[in-house]
Amino acid sequence: MTEFFFFLFATMVIGGAASMVLQRNSLNSAMSMIVSLLGVAGIFLLLEAYLLSVLQIVVYAGAVMVLILFIVMLMDVDSQAKKAVRMCRVLAGLFFFALLVAAGAYVLKTCGYLNLTEGKMATVSEGSAVEYSTGLKEYGYLLFSKYMLVFQTVAFLLFAAMVGVIVISKKYVAEEDANKEEIK
Repeated sequence: MTEFFFFLFATMVIGGAASMVLQRNSLNSAMSMIVSLLGVAGIFLLLEAYLLSVLQIVVYAGAVMVLILFIVMLMDVDSQAKKAVRMCRVLAGLFFFALLVAAGAYVLKTCGYLNLTEGKMATVSEGSAVEYSTGLKEYGYLLFSKYMLVFQTVAFLLFAAMVGVIVISKKYVAEEDANKEEIK
């Protein structure tokens, strides 16, 4: 029975992610992302990480997706989606994707997780101790001690993105007045 639910949730994750990338409408793409995030929450449930599952649903599938849907509706993306995609943008996207994959492979190689000579990922040996806890107290302690810099960096990036979206989507009064005069 566990295998059935794993394949169900994995299908939700992969299908939602593929649908998110392949959708032309950004609103439908955001809805597909919600399906994918709910699948990840289901996988957390199967791993008995109940706190992570609830946080996944409340924070990502709930709050962050509401913010993304608000931004999509605020920016009126459909009017911009009808513009043709230039080939230089496609090539630039492919270049940065290749750069991201190369950087990820470099990080895995330097950390010792990727052994290119054998073609295998490094595994944890039987004698080594791996930190694992499902308690809220342990999560909080690690978040505000060991991972404090990462936590604050992510919070700052989210704040900067939100301010950027507000600045981009703001319609200036002078432009609106010029448009009204042209109509008259």
